[in-house]
Order: sequence, then C-alpha cells, then structure tokens
Amino acid sequence: MQLDKILVVEVAGVGDAVMSVPALRALRESYPQAQISILVSARALGLLENCPYINKVYPFDIENFRLSGKVFDLARTFKYIRILLELRAQKFDAAINLYRVSSDTGNLRMRALFGLIRPALSAGRKNGRRGAFYRRVVEEETGRHEVETKLAVAGLIEAVSTDKSLKLWITPQDQSQADAILGRCGITDKDLIVGMTPFSYSPNNSLPASLVTGSADRLAKALGAKVILLGGRDSIIKAQLDPRVFCGLIKRLRLLITADSGPAHIGAALDVPEVVVFSGQDPKMYGPYQHKRASVLTGDVPCRPCYSLKICPKRVCLEQITPEDILRAAKRLLGE
Repeated sequence: MQLDKILVVEVAGVGDAVMSVPALRALRESYPQAQISILVSARALGLLENCPYINKVYPFDIENFRLSGKVFDLARTFKYIRILLELRAQKFDAAINLYRVSSDTGNLRMRALFGLIRPALSAGRKNGRRGAFYRRVVEEETGRHEVETKLAVAGLIEAVSTDKSLKLWITPQDQSQADAILGRCGITDKDLIVGMTPFSYSPNNSLPASLVTGSADRLAKALGAKVILLGGRDSIIKAQLDPRVFCGLIKRLRLLITADSGPAHIGAALDVPEVVVFSGQDPKMYGPYQHKRASVLTGDVPCRPCYSLKICPKRVCLEQITPEDILRAAKRLLGE
C-alpha cells in the first residue's frame, strides 16, 4: 500500500496518547517516508511534540467541537473548523481514529470530523453502530487491551511493528525543571520519594480523599517516605505544568500511587514501580501495559466492569480498597 500522507486521530486524554505510541511506531516503521500528522487533545499535546514517529501535532479538543449561538463557543468552533480545513487541504491518503467512541454524540462529532477532512481512506473502531461510517473497521473486543486495539487499527492500513513498548521523550531541560521543583520542596535523590496522583479526568476514577490521606500517612510512618501529591487544587506540586516536566517528576519517583488515569500509563512508559487503584474499568483493557513493576488493586463488586459516563453516587468499588492494601502493595514493590 502506497501512503504518502497519513492523519492519526487520538483526541482522548493523556493515557490514550501514551498508549498510542506503539501504533505510531508501527506507522513510521511501515511508512518511513510518509508525512504523518496527529490530532490530539490539548492536554496531551506536550507528550507527543517530541515523538520521532510523527511530523506534525495538531491540538484539538473534540468535546468542544460543537455549533453554538454563544459568541465564545462560535469563536472556538471557527478555530477548530480552520484546523480541519487546513487538514482537508492536505488531501490525506488515509486517516485513522485510534480513539474508542463511546457515545452517540461522540460518534456524530467523529463522523463530522472525518466528513470535513475527507481522507481517501478512513479507518477506525466500530462499537455497535458507532463507527460504521469508516471504510475499514476494527470491532471492539472485550478484554483486549487498548494498546492492542490501537495497533489493530494501524493494521487496517497495513502498519505493523514487533516493538509494542511504551515510550516518552523527556528532554534534559524538562528533567532539569522537574528536579528544580523537587529541590524547592526540600526533596533530594536520597529520599524515598512516593508520588500520588489520585485525580482523574473522569470523576468516577478519582480516589476518595480518605484513601489518599490514609495511605500517605501510612507510607510516611512505615517507610519513612516523602509523599508528594501531584495534581489537584491542594497539591504540593501543581499539575499545571508542561506535560514533559510532569513526566520528569514521575521519573524521579521510587513509587507511584495512582488512580486509573493518565499518570498510570506515564509510569508504565517510564518503568516506575506503581500501585494503580481501579474503580469500574477493566484493568485487562486499560491497565498499565506490560508493566512488570505494577500492582493493580480492584474492588470485588458485581457491577464491575463499568463504563458508564454518568457519575456514580456510591463508588462501592473504591470503598473496598483500604490504605493497608496500598501499603502492602507498596512494600512488595519496594522489596520491604
């Protein structure tokens, strides 16, 4: 197959951007001379700017791509339309969507996006009737990891690779900035640094405050750890950083305690030992990929797995996880 211009659509979050790397590698290895562009959410932009497998990165928050009578929304919509018209003018030989469309509204937006870009060949994921507009599709499959599904989508245009590893590109300058932040907090490389990222873009996945504080207390007392909270309004170190600097902070951790969110996949890509606390989603599909130094904790409740987009009022799945569970998992990973 001769493809000179390829567009990749990955407009989900940070975790999806990290998990897309093996598919991007497959595209570059299979089409070394192609011009490969990618459309990503603004919050994941920095993670892929230095990726050697792609030529250009476009920020695009598809959840904000809507028609509206409001002046602000119209200005934002016109901005996105300008991006799409620029992409349309490039006359892509193929456009592939790596992202799982999980709602009818999302399906309409994705269909409109591909309709505006008009690639010669479209490929993506089919979830029931959602995604039926692509010319080539991969059916969603329960139990298949996201990385494998994204690779399967790349395979629709004959892109393959034997290397399925995750990877991130942190510059020396990024790492220097991260180290400076830790230094200002009085943290050195001699400390047992444990980072906690309990917050998620999906509210259902964020960890309860009692679990966070209880775990931090036990880690500090039992292990002498210096526990830092990454992200959130009351955190020691704010998440409003360049994404690669944020990765530099995670790289310096001896252990990461995280919700089912983007940092779990960053930890996997950087081979940082981590305890990942899952709420409703299936770790077989969304857990840290091929990460041998990860411990995944889940509650045993009949409503799991759950992929509801509605906010769960009870979250009994997380109530079953205790600070003692996290401490035991931490000790195993640290060899204590």
